[in-house]
Order: sequence, then C-alpha cells, then structure tokens
Amino acid sequence: MAPGSLWKDKTIPYEIDTALASHRATILAAMNEISGKTCIKFVPRNGQTRYLNIKSSQSCNIVVGSIPGGTPLNLSNMCVCKGIIMHGLYHAAGAARPGDTGPYHEDGFPCVRLTYDINNAQLCTKNVLNQAEINNLKKIYKC
Repeated sequence: MAPGSLWKDKTIPYEIDTALASHRATILAAMNEISGKTCIKFVPRNGQTRYLNIKSSQSCNIVVGSIPGGTPLNLSNMCVCKGIIMHGLYHAAGAARPGDTGPYHEDGFPCVRLTYDINNAQLCTKNVLNQAEINNLKKIYKC
C-alpha cells in the first residue's frame, strides 16, 4: 500500500465507461461483493477529483490506490468477469503485495497488470475474494 493511496472515508467514487454498458451488472456485482464483506463503499462519482475511472481498453490493468485525476481500471473484453474485476477493485482500494506491481502509470504510481492473472484463467471462475484479501482490506481500512 502506498502512502496516501487509501480512499477518503472508505468510499470509492466511480465512473463506468459507456462502452462497458453491457458489463455494468458484472462490474456492480463485483463492487457489491467487496462492499458486503468490508467497510468499503462504492458510490457513483459526483464531481470528485479522486475517483475510480473504469474504462474500456485494449489492456487490463489498474493503478494501485487513489490518485488525483482518477484511478484508471482498464478492462478489455478478455478480462470483464466478476473475479478479475474484484481483483482489480482490490488493488484499486490500495491493496498490493510485494511483487504485484509491475510497470508504473504515466504519473509514477504503481500499476498492476491484470493480464498476468488472466493467463491462469482462475480468476474468471472465482466469484468471491479469498479470506486473506478480505482481511487485508479490513486491516488497511480499519473495518
């Protein structure tokens, strides 16, 4: 977890790209799974400068934690399943293990390539966060 990367008031404002309209229910289900097991809440963006910007992309990656101007969660068609989205949201919340992060975002923030997880295809069959991930989020957000 990077200093200052946690979301204020345990709340993650979000925007979902209209290009992902057919996947909106899956994205919201992933958010609801995390909200139901932690104290983190996802709310539609209402002008916040720090928000989760979920967008259609050619790649699948996420910047770790809250950053100014919007934290990008990039989703291609090959990674729009509940398990991968939950994994992305886990990192978006600010959680990362040593070795999780690879390249850095253009602004210098750590980034996780979700495609490495896609290659083993296990995350698409997973519909819940594991207990260690839930416990980690509860710990860093003091739930």
